[in-house]
Amino acid sequence: MSLTEEGSFLFDSAESLIKDFEQLDRSMRGRKKATNGTVTVSSPVEFGRKYVVPLIDSFSSQSPDVSFRLLFGDSDVNHVDCGCDVEIRFGALADCALTTRKLGEDSAITCAAPAYLEQFGAPQCPAQLADHNCLLFYDDRQAEDRWDYVVDDEAVVVRVVGNRLATDRRALVDIALAGKGLIRTSAWNIADQLAERTLIPVLESYRQAPTPIHLLTERRSLLPNRTIDFIDCTVSYFRRLNQRLSDVLAGPVETPVT
Repeated sequence: MSLTEEGSFLFDSAESLIKDFEQLDRSMRGRKKATNGTVTVSSPVEFGRKYVVPLIDSFSSQSPDVSFRLLFGDSDVNHVDCGCDVEIRFGALADCALTTRKLGEDSAITCAAPAYLEQFGAPQCPAQLADHNCLLFYDDRQAEDRWDYVVDDEAVVVRVVGNRLATDRRALVDIALAGKGLIRTSAWNIADQLAERTLIPVLESYRQAPTPIHLLTERRSLLPNRTIDFIDCTVSYFRRLNQRLSDVLAGPVETPVT
């Protein structure tokens, strides 16, 4: 047998294409093994400011060639459309093909400054919130004025009122620290204040079950080394922080009526 003219053309062209593909494959394998490049991280706003930014600073001290693109927002993003490498999400997850790792748990904490509790006392049950000034988050559409608790193993929603509404959760924390009212917010947002006892939890025996915090990524086998290294750093970082927060919440929490 012998090749036709067309067969010889096909063989020569295919050989060139195979060499180009092998070169491309080597280049891609090299890029995947490289520890430089960009990692895109998505996170809720306050959580990102307080925890993800310091995490990235710490990671960058060991891997200065890695750049980061930070997508902070309180609405879930589309992992593919936004080009995310790593997502941090709170709450239950819808079915998806992404790999999930549990970073920890979050609890909604009702608390106030010692000055407020000394003046007005602490509510002893959710119904007594009606007698207190509650500081409310406002998301441009409506106030978060329905606070949920567990009473006698039943979920209870209490409508609260107050004289301060804000679209910035950090501002509400500052107002609470000034002794102006009760606040209900993520334990992660006020971990430092809880540890320092500048904010004191109330209604702890009525607190709802904690919310899981997840890390979402593609399968590890599909990820470049820079993303794998960052994921490993993230898991270790939040393991330490979660233990610290657990210790804080396990400490003395209830405040009696004064």
